Amino acid sequence: MPRVTVADVAEAAGVGLSTVDRVMNGRRPVKPETARRVLDAAERIGFYGTAAIRERVVARPEHLSLDFVLLRRGTPFYRKVGEALVDAAGARGDMRIRANLHFPEELTPRAIAAELRALVGHSDGVAVVASDHPLVSDAIAELAAAGTPVIALVTDLTAPLRRGYVGHDYWRIGRTAGWMVGRLARTQGKVGLVIGSHRYLSQEAMEIGFRSYFRERCPGFEILEPIASLEDPGLGCEATLELLARHPDLRGLYVAGGGVEGVFDALRDSRPPEGFVTVCMALTEGSAAALQEDLVQVVLSHPYRALAEAAVDTLVAAVARPADQGLLQVLLPFDVVTAENL
Repeated sequence: MPRVTVADVAEAAGVGLSTVDRVMNGRRPVKPETARRVLDAAERIGFYGTAAIRERVVARPEHLSLDFVLLRRGTPFYRKVGEALVDAAGARGDMRIRANLHFPEELTPRAIAAELRALVGHSDGVAVVASDHPLVSDAIAELAAAGTPVIALVTDLTAPLRRGYVGHDYWRIGRTAGWMVGRLARTQGKVGLVIGSHRYLSQEAMEIGFRSYFRERCPGFEILEPIASLEDPGLGCEATLELLARHPDLRGLYVAGGGVEGVFDALRDSRPPEGFVTVCMALTEGSAAALQEDLVQVVLSHPYRALAEAAVDTLVAAVARPADQGLLQVLLPFDVVTAENL
């Protein structure tokens, strides 16, 4: 008799080859009832790998408690990230994961460090969004000493004992924003920058990429010094109103940090001239509305589901992997959103 193959199991179970592969190798996500159907089919037709499938399906899932330290709950972007993280944790078919979300209101390095230290001895793994600062690095070192791996999420950190990073290549995002403003602006002139803080390495990289594009490709534009919003909508509004008032020849605006909801308010109150180009980060209800109102022309956004799944998977891998095996890094593609492809 010919040997029973994976394809035979898939046909007998009424599923695809990739589903059988995920069940055999413990890859997520596979619904319990689907995994059980694959096991039943393998046993029925005498598949040689039935024992491996049974071990995956019948074995009691591992329990992990993972903590995600994000930024303020009132920030739409981080609310969406939090929701996606909970969904991604629940979708793991090979283990049971409790995703604990933390939304500190105070974003100073001291406050974030305190949030991290409170997790020492109470978490299997931690992912954190934070500005880069020695106090944050020290807190990560304390968690590492207690055996809890920490990965940087959304924005990388220089902390020597971080175990990994999940996010984007922000230099490329900055270059892409530069391309958008440089190509869409109808006339040359000044371009404004609003960032949250240079302490966020992602935002520093976006500014560098943005400036490098204009230096190489659009030297006729003048890129102004950035104004910091400190991730606060009120300060974002003030920064934008100040830019528009002080620079009547402003031709574009790149919002590379938080507080973007305030930027939208400022653009509504002080309608910039025809041909003015605004590019911002993160697709939320607010930025989608701004696209439809033509206050913003392009949103460069994180793919929430992919970001969350990569964060959960990387943190699980960090828990299982010895620290001396090197950094775990996942660089995700980003979405380019306009009013026409919402």
